[in-house]
Amino acid sequence: MNRKIKSLMALKGITVTEIAHSAGVSRTWVSLVIHKNKPSRRIRQSIAAALGVQYEKLWHKKHGSNSSNSSNGSSHANSVISNVG
Repeated sequence: MNRKIKSLMALKGITVTEIAHSAGVSRTWVSLVIHKNKPSRRIRQSIAAALGVQYEKLWHKKHGSNSSNSSNGSSHANSVISNVG
């Protein structure tokens, strides 16, 4: 997830500082949400809005498995970038 969000931020020229300012929180808080250390729906929604992406495209629920598949995440990130660009 981290790479997907960072890729979209770079593509759109949006910084963590800008997202933090629009959300009314610190850069640290936004970084913690991006790196999945703090699950804040409000901040996640601010990130999605800043990136012009639906919330569900960035934070979809995984059912039945706690393991991550790196190739699946990579292709999903490419899909999101393609849909946004």
